[in-house]
Amino acid sequence: MNAEVGTSEPSRGSVAVAAAACVGIAAIMAGRALVAQPPDLWFDVDPASDPFPFAGIAPSTGLFLDSLTLVLAALAVLAMRRGIDRVGAALMVLAAVGGIPVVLHGFGVPDHLWRGLQWLSAIAGAAAIAASMRAMPAQRSRAARAVVAAILLAAAVPIVARGIIQVWVEHPQMVAEFREHKQEILAARGWVEGSPQALTYERRLLQPEATAWFGLSNVASSALAACTLVLTGGALALRRSRPAGAALLAMVAVGAALLVAVNGSKGAIAALVAGALFALWSARRSPGARLMGRVAVACVALVLVAVALRGVVGERLGERSLLFRSHYVQGATHMLTAHPLIGVGPAGFSEGYLAARPDRSPEEVQSAHAAWADWLASLGLLGAAWIALLSSLVALAARATASGPAAPVGEGSLAWSRGPAIAALATLAACMLAIVPEAPSLDEWSLFWRVLAAVLSASIAGALVRAALVGSRAWLAATAGGVLLLAMHAQVEMTLWWPGSVGRTAALIGVAAGFAVERMSRDRFASVLASVAALALLVPAGIGIVGVTRARAAEQVISAAAEPVAAFGLARLQFAPMPETSLADARMQCARALLEHEPNPWLDRPPVVAAALQQLASAVGPGTGSDAARREQALAMAHRALERHPSSVVAGAAALVAESVRDASGGAAVRGTHEELLRHAAERQVAANPRSVNGWSRLADLSAAQGDADAARAAATRALSADDSYELDPMRRIPAAERARLERLAAP
Repeated sequence: MNAEVGTSEPSRGSVAVAAAACVGIAAIMAGRALVAQPPDLWFDVDPASDPFPFAGIAPSTGLFLDSLTLVLAALAVLAMRRGIDRVGAALMVLAAVGGIPVVLHGFGVPDHLWRGLQWLSAIAGAAAIAASMRAMPAQRSRAARAVVAAILLAAAVPIVARGIIQVWVEHPQMVAEFREHKQEILAARGWVEGSPQALTYERRLLQPEATAWFGLSNVASSALAACTLVLTGGALALRRSRPAGAALLAMVAVGAALLVAVNGSKGAIAALVAGALFALWSARRSPGARLMGRVAVACVALVLVAVALRGVVGERLGERSLLFRSHYVQGATHMLTAHPLIGVGPAGFSEGYLAARPDRSPEEVQSAHAAWADWLASLGLLGAAWIALLSSLVALAARATASGPAAPVGEGSLAWSRGPAIAALATLAACMLAIVPEAPSLDEWSLFWRVLAAVLSASIAGALVRAALVGSRAWLAATAGGVLLLAMHAQVEMTLWWPGSVGRTAALIGVAAGFAVERMSRDRFASVLASVAALALLVPAGIGIVGVTRARAAEQVISAAAEPVAAFGLARLQFAPMPETSLADARMQCARALLEHEPNPWLDRPPVVAAALQQLASAVGPGTGSDAARREQALAMAHRALERHPSSVVAGAAALVAESVRDASGGAAVRGTHEELLRHAAERQVAANPRSVNGWSRLADLSAAQGDADAARAAATRALSADDSYELDPMRRIPAAERARLERLAAP
C-alpha cells in the first residue's frame, strides 16, 4: 500500500454527503431496472388497436433521471475531493473523456442525447461510486459500500418475480391463444402454415422466456446470473449469524438460477460458470491482488478472442449466435474506420450497420452486442476511455478479494443498526416508484405481487447489508465473480447498452471496485483532476435538463395526436362511445399534428415522422373514402417529410403512403405523383440499406410498370440476391409467392 500524502482526511459531513449521493445513484439505477424505458410511449403499435400508451417512463423522465444521476456523481466526488487518490481521479477523467462525443452528438439530435445520457450517467455513476468510496475512511466506506450494493442487488427480487410470472403464467396463456388462432396469426404476417418462417416463429413462440422489464431474455439473464452468484455468497456469509436472512437470499438465488436455465442463454450460463469458478478460486487460494486483476481482465479479453475466432471459422459450424456477433463487430469496425474521431453517435449504430454489415449478416440491429464495440463505433476513439475504465473497475473488483475479508462489524455499531434500515427504505422507495408508470395498466393481482415483491426486496436489502458487514470471504469472492460475469457477458450481449440494464450493471461493477482496500497516493493534483472531471459532468447534465423541457413538450403533442385514433380503440373495447368522425379523418388529423407543428427536434425524430406517415397511409388507403384532393395532400406531406428526414425508416413509411394512394386511386389520377414519391422512397431505402428487399422490389415494380424491362430485371435480381443473403435467418426471407413473382421479373 502506497503512502498517502498531501491532503487531509475528508470531514464526517463530506463523507455523509458522498454516501448519500451514492445511495441516490444506486436507488435510481435499481428503480430503472424495474420499469420499461421505450423511446416512444405511443405508436409502438397502432393506437386504434391498442388505445393505451406504453407502460413505461417517457424519454423526458429518463433524461431527468440521467441528469440527476450526473449531478449526484459530481456531488459525491466533489464532497470527497480531499481524499480522492490517483486511481479515483483517473476513473473520473476516463468517464468524462468518453462523455465528450455524447455531448457533441447530443446537441440538437434527441435520439443521440437520450441514448448517450443513459450510457454517460451509468458510466459516470459507476466511476463516482468507486472513486468516492476509495476516498472514504475504511469503516465509513465499508458501511456505504454495503448499503449501495444491497440496494442494487435487492432489485433482483422483482426481476425474479416478474420472470417467474412470465414463464409460468403469461407464456402458457400466450401459447394457448396462438394455438386457438394459429391460422389468423400466421396469415396476418403473410406466412403459410408449414413454411420456414411459420415454423421458426412457432418454435420461438413456444420457448418460454423471462425478460422482466428488459425486453430481451439474454439481457435479463445477465442480471439473473449475477443475482444467482452474489446472493449465494451472501447466503453463505449469513448462514450462521442470520439463518433466516440466509434462507431469504438462497430462495431468491435459486429462483434466479432456475430462470437462467429456462432462458437457456448460452452466454449467460457460460459467464455464470466462469464467474463461479473465479469466485471459488479466489476464496480458496487467496491469490495475490495483481494476479487476481490480471486474470479477471484476461477472462473478459478471452470473450473478445472467442468472437473473433468464431468470425474466422465462418459458417462451417452450425452455431450462429457467436457468428452473428462477429458480424456485428465487423460492422462496428467499419463504422469506426469511417468515423474515427467521435463515431456515428449513440443512436447511430442501427442506421450505420445497414450499410456496414457483412453480406451474410441477416440481422438489422441497434447494437454491436459488445460494450467495447458499441462504444468505439458510437463514440469513436474517445470511446476507448470507457473501455479502459471498465477494465480498471473489473480489475479493482477482482483485487478486492486478495486482501481477504475485513474484521466483522459489531452488531452494536451504527453501521449494523442503521445500514439495513437505510438500504431497506431506499430499496422500497425505488421499487414502489417503479410501479407508478405501470399502475394504470395493472390489475389487482399484478399490483399485489408488485407491492409484495417490493416489500420482499426491502427485507433482502437489509439481509445483504449484514452479509457485507460480517466479514465473509464468500461474500467478497462471490461479488468479484458476479462482476466478472457481468463484464464477460457484456461483451456478447447488450447488457451495457439496454435501458435499465446499463445503469444497474455499471453501478454494481463500480461498487464492487470500491471494495478494493489498496490506495494510491493522494495529492493536490489528484484532487484537482477529479474535481474538474466531476464539474465537467454538469455540462451534459444541463443539456439533459434542457432536453427534458423539449421532450416533455413533444410528448404532449404526440399524446394529443394519438387521442383521436385511440378513441376508436377505446370504443372497440367498449370503454367509450364510438366517435362521430371517421377513423380515416382521425388518422389524417393525427398525421397533421405530428408533421405540421412548432419547431421541436423531438417531434422531428425519424420514428415519430415514420409513425405519422404510417397514419397518413392508413388515412388514404382503399376503403377510406379519401378523395383526390386528400390523396394529393397526403403525397405532398410525405414528400416534405422524406426530404427533411431521408432515413431508412422514414423512407419505408413514405413508400407506404405512395402505395396507399396508388391502391386507392387505381393509379390513374395521380399516377406520376405517387410514382415519383415511391421511386424516391425506394431509392432512399436501397441507399441506406443496400440489401433492402422491399426497396429493390419496389424499384422493380416501378420499372416494370413504366415499361423499362432492363431496369425491372436488374432491380428484381438485386431483390432476389438480397433475399438470398438472409438465408441464415428464415424469418427474414420473403414469402414463396413474392419470391416467385420477382423471379419472373428477373427472368431474361
